[in-house]
Parts: sequence; C-alpha cells; structure tokens
Amino acid sequence: MNAKAWEFRKWLFETDPADLEDMKKQRVDGQPIGEIARNYSISRAELERLFTVNNIHPRKGSLPGLQDRLNARNSGLRASSPYKGSRSLIILKCERDHEFSRTPHSLLTGHTTCPKCYADGYSRSETNCKIILEQITGTHFSKCNPGSIPWLKNELGNHLEVDMLSDELMIAVRYMGEQHYHHVQWMHDSIEEFKHLQNKDRIKRELLESHGYHVIDVPFTVSPSEMQHYLEEKLKNAGIHEVNFRVALFRHHGFMYKCLVRSPYPVECPNQSPREFLDGKKRRSVLALQEIISRIGDHDLPMEPFTSHDYRRASSFSITGLDEASRSSLASMFIDDLIITRYHAGGSHPVPRIADALDEDAVSHDVVLREIFLNDPQAMAIELPAWCSTRMLSGHVDLIRSIDDTRIEICEYKAVPERDFIPHVPQVVAYGMMVNSMIGKAASIAPAEMDVRCLLFNKKVAWSFAMRDASTILNRMLAARESRQPGMQDREDPMPPGTRGKLKK
Repeated sequence: MNAKAWEFRKWLFETDPADLEDMKKQRVDGQPIGEIARNYSISRAELERLFTVNNIHPRKGSLPGLQDRLNARNSGLRASSPYKGSRSLIILKCERDHEFSRTPHSLLTGHTTCPKCYADGYSRSETNCKIILEQITGTHFSKCNPGSIPWLKNELGNHLEVDMLSDELMIAVRYMGEQHYHHVQWMHDSIEEFKHLQNKDRIKRELLESHGYHVIDVPFTVSPSEMQHYLEEKLKNAGIHEVNFRVALFRHHGFMYKCLVRSPYPVECPNQSPREFLDGKKRRSVLALQEIISRIGDHDLPMEPFTSHDYRRASSFSITGLDEASRSSLASMFIDDLIITRYHAGGSHPVPRIADALDEDAVSHDVVLREIFLNDPQAMAIELPAWCSTRMLSGHVDLIRSIDDTRIEICEYKAVPERDFIPHVPQVVAYGMMVNSMIGKAASIAPAEMDVRCLLFNKKVAWSFAMRDASTILNRMLAARESRQPGMQDREDPMPPGTRGKLKK
C-alpha cells in the first residue's frame, strides 16, 4: 500500500461516520467539493477520492434547487430559464431587474454579481449597509478611494481604501466579503495572495485605529434582515447613542423605498368625562397607528397592493386644467375661509422650519425627509407604505407625525413653489384616506372620531387642513375647473375614489 493510500485510509478511520454521510449527502445535493472541504477542514484531494471510491456524484440539478442555493447566499438573484445542466447558461435577474446569463456552476462558485450593476459601481451589500448606517446615525458616510487619505498606505507606500468613513463620528466601516476570511479559488490566484489581503486588512485596521477611528467590520455572513441589528450593536460598542428607530426597505412596482419608523412610545388614554372619552378615542387612533407602523417596520404587511397593477398609486392623483390665476384664487379663498392654515418657515410648525434650515441645494426627498425625521421628535415614520383594499389604492406617505398624542398629520413634501400646491392636494388627501382606513380596520374607529390633518410643504411654507374638510376643498377645486372648461371629462378620475359628491355651494 502506497503512502497516499495509507493516509486516505487513516483519514477515513479517524473521521466521524456521521460527518462522512453528511459530506456524501451535500455532494449529491450539488454542493461544490471545495466548499465541503472548507466546511470540514479537509483537503480537496481526500474528498475527491472519497467520492470517487463511493461513486458519489451530484444529483441532476433543478431550477428550484438552484434558487434555494442562491437565496441561501443572499444573492438577490432570480433564476428564470429552464435548467439544462451545470455548464449550460440560464437567464437571471438581479434586484434592479437587469437580465444576464450565467452557468449554475459559475453561480455556485461565487460569480453572483450582476455585470450591469458592477459597471454602474453598485454593490448590493455595501449599498444596503451604507443606507442603514446613514439612517441610524443621521450622518453621511463617504467612500474613501486610494489616495484620498494620505496616511492610509501599506509598508510599500501603496494607498489603501475604506468602504465607508465618517469623520464626524470617527467611525470606519468595512464590508468584508468571503475572500477576506478564507482562500477563495476564483478570487485568489494563490494562498500567498490571500495572506497578502489579510495582511493589508490588518495594516488598514491598525492605521485607522492609531488615528482615532473606531473600525467596524461587517462580515458577508450578515444577512440583509440582520444588518440593522448588527450595526446597532456595533455602534453602541463604539459609543454612539442608542437609536430609537428602524429602517425597512420596500419595493413598490419596481421602485425601492427606504422607510424609517420610530420605536413605540407610551400614550395614555383617559376615558372619564365625555370630552376625555373623545380624546381617548383620538389617542386610541394614534396608538393604533403606532402599532401599524411597528408591524410595517417588521415587514408585516400585504404585498398585493404594492405589486398588483390593479391598485392605483396615490401619487397619480392630481387636478389639471387650472391656470395660475385660478390656483391663486382658490388658495386665497381656502386660507381666508380658514379651511387651510398657512405656516411660514420661521413660524411655529417644525416641518417647514427644519426644512428651511437645510442647505439651498438640499431639496431631494431623501435629504429633506431624513432631516425632519431625525430632528422632529413627533415624527412617527417617513416613506411609510399605505394601502386601502376597498378602494384599490396604495402608496408611500412621505411623513407621518403625531401631535399631542391625539392628532395625526399626513405630510407630503413637494419641491415646487407654493403657487403649485393646489394640483397636489388630491394626492395628500388620498394618503389621508388610506391612513384613515388602516386605523379604522385596526381599532374599529370611525374617521369622524379621528383627528387627522394633511400637510403640503416645501422648504419655505406649509399648508395644513383637516381631513374632514377634504371633500369641501376637492369639490371647490372641481367646480373651479369645470366652470373654466364645461363638459371636460378626464380619461382617469383625478380625485381619490369616494371623494366626489354633491358640490357644496
């Protein structure tokens, strides 16, 4: 018996029989030999001999089996075309709906990056990590390319990069792929190259820490659902204050939304006098909304309203056919009749005040909503999914606030001049209707027993009105439009369903 045969027999004798059976099963299920060898800390040669001696071969693949493997790796890919073999191309789609082709063998050996996303500089895991970091801390994390930090270089003088860095918090975050932890054959030409990468990681950490940065490593094994909890714990260890909100990512008809929800806070519900009883119902509506928001933060919501095209998006509601003079006349009438309350940026309402304090260039939804959420303790959520199944409506509410634990404010940000607010009123009314419906179903409270207000705002001014006045506002707007264009009929009703009624004189 030669030396290799003797070593193989010795290895078989010393290995737990249960482990041997598990290795065989994994190979039959299509697990790559290299991956099994790493899991059991054995050589690839020994494993190949074991499978050859026992005539162990992978079972013929299938599309469901391949999809399970892709899901287990958190790849975000969807396989669609028929499975013909491990070396035959199949069609895949990434999370951004880009189509590309790969062989199952290539996918299972780690080649799961979409080429279009890669060309765009988009890294799925790093981007998700950066989004959550910035939402938790309210601070921008920048990517530092080689050379942007003069002192960050190795012993040969080569500059190093950092995935995410905040000089304000003195925190450096590195997303660590699989290649940082063990030798990956398709990424490292040799063991020496893998050791060189580990040495570079060590030098980078030492340099960052010596300059006062707290370094957080995010391993590839952290799944998207675990990412926020993992980062919160690491930030607490770094001395960052405890966060009181969560981040949830939602997709609506192909668009990605980043929803922030505030952690629950106590609301008392006194029910003694008739007045207190009414206030108690209003408080119950706030409590019910808080519970709804908490469930949404845990991704506990129906998917059909956000995937089915039978549901109309609330953002599609607007009123057209009004010239500037008509819009100005309507606005003056609503404000003079005290139906709409107008707030200036320098006034008492925090929303336009916080928005006005931002830089002139900061007008995007993401920036404005995030700053309001972080600086307004009454903000309950931003980009909150909302739906109403009876009216087949869905959408994402820009901002929801609670006022004195009894009133709810549905806010919509529009980066337009105040004179252009009027056409967008139906949209914010639709959001208010959906929130009313959600609360009514959750707590059996009629809309008349709630105190829900709508707010349209830009960075300088805000309009606020009660949902109970919504029909009056919409009917007057329709009357103004129809008086200018008799017999005008839209292909699509510009008003939310159920808001049309007899025009009030």
